[in-house]
Amino acid sequence: MNVTQAGPPRGRRAYARGRTIPNAQRVANIFPKYQFNSGFPRVSTSSGAANSNAKTPRYNRRENFISTSSHLPSTSRASIGSYNPKSTPYGTSSNADSCVVIALTAGRGDARNEVGLAAIDLQYPYLILCQISDCQTYVNTLTKINILDPIEVLMPETMCEHRDRGNKLYKSIKEKFNALNITPISRIHFNESTGMERMRTLCAREYSTVELIVKQKYYALAAAAALLKYVEYVQHMVYAPKSVRIEFQGSPNTTMIDIESARSLELVVSQSKHTIVSLLGTMDRCLTPMGRRRLRASILQPGCDERLILDRQSCVAELVADRSLCTSLQPVVQRLFGTDRLLTLAIKPLHVNDMQNAERNLNYVLLLKSCLDTVPELEAILVTGTHPFFVKMRKVLRS
Repeated sequence: MNVTQAGPPRGRRAYARGRTIPNAQRVANIFPKYQFNSGFPRVSTSSGAANSNAKTPRYNRRENFISTSSHLPSTSRASIGSYNPKSTPYGTSSNADSCVVIALTAGRGDARNEVGLAAIDLQYPYLILCQISDCQTYVNTLTKINILDPIEVLMPETMCEHRDRGNKLYKSIKEKFNALNITPISRIHFNESTGMERMRTLCAREYSTVELIVKQKYYALAAAAALLKYVEYVQHMVYAPKSVRIEFQGSPNTTMIDIESARSLELVVSQSKHTIVSLLGTMDRCLTPMGRRRLRASILQPGCDERLILDRQSCVAELVADRSLCTSLQPVVQRLFGTDRLLTLAIKPLHVNDMQNAERNLNYVLLLKSCLDTVPELEAILVTGTHPFFVKMRKVLRS
């Protein structure tokens, strides 16, 4: 008589009544061996009192350590339509409103200095793609990382292996940003075809022309594929179709300032640890976080287009000459302090708390009402402005 040893059941039918796989295990299967969120708590897009315990890691370049801060300022009734000067303190060295995560990949062989970069702020549906033809020191890539000010970098595991003698780009990032968290993931997730497919699905119609630009940008699309999978499976955020602003950023008409020069010149951080001494701290009188982010980026990567510079100078000159216009604009712009938070409505959390979601939506309705009430008032104030920029803004507000 033949005796067959009993073994585990085989085939699909044998597992038809199997157990449910927990969500954490699903993530482990998608990203084997790597626990993305072990050191970085998951970011929540909710706000208000119900989410007061949600924390987001922050990279503080002044002290070179990782700290945590609240993810979103409260959008309670008291904060809507009013301005709290403590919300954007003058001279802070790090961008307190940024939760940027970037993915990096680089070519091999003859293309080893070709770097693809994708960056997204977890608070806003805004995806940035870059493909940089760099030199052996990767100075342009490091400068771009410094401008984006990320809290985490995703890189292929093959670039992070043998940490002491690994990829030069990996070692350069660890050397220049020694407190920045670098997460290695499998190279299989850096897939150009997947990146293009996701981009076509998510890109808003008014930015759809970016597809023509990035079609041949293999490394940028590969980085985007890994980044979007990370956002979905680790941060548990899903973007609505046709809701994401996707932009390909080159470096036309801009001046590149390397990291060492930026530190020596104290552009955004003072060497003496006194934040007000830096150029950013001196110039930062911005009334909104959007304005401060723009100022920081313009200082680190200033434009060199003479026509644009002269146009901005003439606009500022009109504001200086017409003090009544400037004085009338400031309180109205202050009331638009939280307008950028409305962009998070395009983000759908996978794990929804009904109470938190209801509170968030109520706060956003109040914020939206406050912004809409401000638009006619802002348009009326700009009537006195004669500069082409003010004329253009009036047309935009009217439409």
